[in-house]
Amino acid sequence: YKDGQENISIDLFEMFGQEKEIRDANKVNEIEPVAEFTMILKNAVPKGTTIEITMTLNNSGLISIHAIEKSTGSELDATYEVKGGMSDEEMDKAKARALVAVVQ
Repeated sequence: YKDGQENISIDLFEMFGQEKEIRDANKVNEIEPVAEFTMILKNAVPKGTTIEITMTLNNSGLISIHAIEKSTGSELDATYEVKGGMSDEEMDKAKARALVAVVQ
């Protein structure tokens, strides 16, 4: 967001809905994150620095988050357990939505 940034905040949102609702930025702004993670950078970085974030969701409802800023080698590894878990059918639907989001 700004030059000289020494850390970043990664907010995790949990929401169910149709694909269009998930992409609606106003919907995201209306809900609170279920988890917040702070990534400490090894060195201050300039505005616009790319942070690669990968999230995976397993069948037991555990979300693994990996973030990396390549120029400094800064990394964050975190996990979050989805409360209540998902049925196999809900998991299949979530995977399908995620695949559509990645492809587009």
